[in-house]
Amino acid sequence: MLTTRRSIVLKAIIDEFIHTAHPVGSKLLIQKYDMPYSSATIRNEMAMLEELGLLEKTHTSSGRVPSLSGYRFYINHFLDIADDVQEVTDDDMDAAEQIERIVMRRDIAFDEKIQLLLRVLSDETGLTAIFIGPSARRNTIVQVRMLRVSANQAAVLVVTDQGQIETRLFQLATMYEFEMLDNTIKFLNQMLNGVPLNEVFDKLENDIKPLLEEYIDHYDQIHDAILQFFSAMNTSITYFSGQANLLLQSEFERNTIKAMFEFLEDDARLSSLKQNEPGIDIRIGSEIGDVCFEECALISTTFRMPIRGHGTIAILGPIRLDYQKVAELLNIVGKTITI
Repeated sequence: MLTTRRSIVLKAIIDEFIHTAHPVGSKLLIQKYDMPYSSATIRNEMAMLEELGLLEKTHTSSGRVPSLSGYRFYINHFLDIADDVQEVTDDDMDAAEQIERIVMRRDIAFDEKIQLLLRVLSDETGLTAIFIGPSARRNTIVQVRMLRVSANQAAVLVVTDQGQIETRLFQLATMYEFEMLDNTIKFLNQMLNGVPLNEVFDKLENDIKPLLEEYIDHYDQIHDAILQFFSAMNTSITYFSGQANLLLQSEFERNTIKAMFEFLEDDARLSSLKQNEPGIDIRIGSEIGDVCFEECALISTTFRMPIRGHGTIAILGPIRLDYQKVAELLNIVGKTITI
């Protein structure tokens, strides 16, 4: 633990750097934070904090900036995230009211609520808001059926044990193609009943395809479309708001931004940002798990979904983001959405 004086100096430096992105010197601390210490005393404390690895000295200024360890100490010891969702600052009250109104709406579906919440969060923070839904990989199939919806269209529906329903339209030119698809779907309904989604791909490719190629003419013409349909069901539902805010952060170089966008577009990699335990989670730098986020912070809240599993809403930004503000907003979301 740090002495009280060093804690005061460290917190003030990180607070200042978060809001200005400029190295912080002793003179500014005395003038702006009204510290009852001399410049020499503050400089000594800053030097000690640097020796402890909590601050770093830049080449272009005599001031100090937080190190990764400094941010982690700040997160662990200085953040105050209230358990009561009503205990918010005046600045965040409008956002809290917007969040509550969205969550309490009964005229929109849950996924639309999520997208509206992300928009509020990205607008309030100026950062990127992300939702990662529960993975459907362990859901098991209970029904596969075909419905003819027009003279040249049929809808294939897949229902899982967790209420997940996916639909795909197939364009069909002749009655023979309708019959071929209908026979295929009836066969799939028998063969895939009770099969987890994460096992469907292998079963379709290794067990079902050889049989259908033998008994249904031209099955190979629709096999790839069926594979793509079931593969799409395996991925988590994700939404974003404020992706363009990544471009506005001065800390991020072009190559870094490019790598971030590539990461966010990859469902498999994106799922690594998801947390399974309810509550607020804060990760910085290498803790996030990918080299493209070394200069980033990710704050998330995880909550139980209405049907099954957990969903995660996260805010992604530079490592000097306003931790208190972002954590408070996400705390409000997490507490309100589970009411």
